[in-house]
Amino acid sequence: MTYAKKEHFSARFQEISSFSKAFSHPARLVILDFLAKERKALSGDICEKIPLSRETVSHHLQELVKSGMIKGVTAGRNVYYYLQPQNILEMEEKFHRFLRELAARTISNEEGIFES
Repeated sequence: MTYAKKEHFSARFQEISSFSKAFSHPARLVILDFLAKERKALSGDICEKIPLSRETVSHHLQELVKSGMIKGVTAGRNVYYYLQPQNILEMEEKFHRFLRELAARTISNEEGIFES
């Protein structure tokens, strides 16, 4: 059996990975889109819009909560889910900075490689 051993990777890479994982399933994208339109929603509201079981929707909500993109707030027996726009913008910047760094290093390392 293999183990992920996340502790071997920097906090930066773990954070970017968590953010990326949140986008790895179309249901999560639909949930994010729904919350952006509705501003807040119960999991039951979300289940009505997505053709998945309550358990599956709950799993996706928990992944989004772990990524910091949404927050669940308890009100009595209900949990309302909200987008966390500041967290989303911060992670978007970190993710794009990482991609720009990769592209810049690749371009500078490839200069002259393809010339005959």
